[in-house]
Amino acid sequence: MKSTGQLSTWRALLVMISIAASPSLPAKVVEKTKLAQQYASCAAYYLMISKADPKLEKLASVGAVAADNARRLSDSDKTLSMMADETRRMLAQMDNDWAKVGAVIDEKAGSCKALMVAD
Repeated sequence: MKSTGQLSTWRALLVMISIAASPSLPAKVVEKTKLAQQYASCAAYYLMISKADPKLEKLASVGAVAADNARRLSDSDKTLSMMADETRRMLAQMDNDWAKVGAVIDEKAGSCKALMVAD
């Protein structure tokens, strides 16, 4: 009869083999991570744009929904990190000059709207 330690080792080995044999698992993880990044990127965009013009303040709530979606697919710390990275990237794109925010809007508005409408 095998000891409990040997059984645990065999079970772990079988789990690892079944995971390795399942090609869809890594694809699902990659897809989930990519979607979380898209939501975090759009959350950063909507929250940033909501500060650009008082008429756009309502977009902050859309950003909050996007952030919640990213958190559901990832975790809070990772979501905040992705949002911070995207905010820095967008600010650099506009040279920290709000007069150049149009470049960010041109880049992000369509894809973020499509993502949020599809939600």
